[in-house]
Amino acid sequence: MELLLKASEQQVACCSRLLQVHPGETLLLKALESAERAAQSCQKDGDYLQVAVQSYTQSVLDSTYFEETLLVNQAFSQASSFGTVVGIIDALSIPHKLGIAPKEVCSLLQDEIVECLYWRVGALLYMYCQTTLTRGTVQKEGIMECSCAGVGYLQLMLDVQPPLPPLREGEYTTNDPSLPGLLQQGIYSDVHMLALMYAGEMCYWHWELDNGGVGQEGPVPALTIGGAEGTGVVMAGVQADAGSGICSESESRSGAGHVDSGSALCPGESGSEALPFGLMGAMRGLDFVREWREEFNPVKLGVVYLTKYIDAARGPLKFQEWNYDRAIQLLIRMKKSQS
Repeated sequence: MELLLKASEQQVACCSRLLQVHPGETLLLKALESAERAAQSCQKDGDYLQVAVQSYTQSVLDSTYFEETLLVNQAFSQASSFGTVVGIIDALSIPHKLGIAPKEVCSLLQDEIVECLYWRVGALLYMYCQTTLTRGTVQKEGIMECSCAGVGYLQLMLDVQPPLPPLREGEYTTNDPSLPGLLQQGIYSDVHMLALMYAGEMCYWHWELDNGGVGQEGPVPALTIGGAEGTGVVMAGVQADAGSGICSESESRSGAGHVDSGSALCPGESGSEALPFGLMGAMRGLDFVREWREEFNPVKLGVVYLTKYIDAARGPLKFQEWNYDRAIQLLIRMKKSQS
């Protein structure tokens, strides 16, 4: 509980500093309240570990979402953007910060919350890469590191809930005949669909940069995800009002997509880009990222992600109007390299 208490007290200080810059911001007030509840729970007699971890996690999700929204609204244009990205990733790496085994964290939090932690990191890295590429200020090694790590986090998110095993007729009751097929592919929500497309596109970027640049065969049009209506997400475009925070109920109600610019540099306190895309070394305790980097095969994985996305969009989700034109184009380009 000692590490958790220290982290909770730091989170209280972080939220307080953010509120000095953005006084009265509802989401930050909520985050501060959750952080204070986590710190208080750590000091109570009895078994309050679950309450403390849940409260701390909710506070981090809320405060980092506020920070992410600032970054997206500013199109990652501030000099401190990369340092803030690293700080947010560090804050969301809760098992490592608290010294609690990942499996134990999963037992303390609901699957959906654990998925959200991984999703938020993967989607943030996607948005950072995508915005940088859109601006045309590509730093090859940086985008390759960020895209590799982003795919790794999205894979962790997809692994939280394993695919449903095949069921015999009569073993399930549903009014939607397409639902069992989706669950058997491990697609439990719109966020899982987005994760497949985000991961596939980051694999494509990594592969293209490793072979001379992005888009040498001509531009690929932006993809608007119809099935994620209301999230403000545009794939490979500039608009992404909620691209990295659509999995939290409190976030969807908070109005955090409309915040003024300015940042107190919480939680990472990384106020400069002195970490020139050294992402793998910048995040402490994330051995799995380095291991993932060693086994990362962007073409092989990209084909798997995009094929799965296209099959779901054409099949079980065909009436939800998920656009898969870009996915097909990227898939064709990557498959050419395999022939």
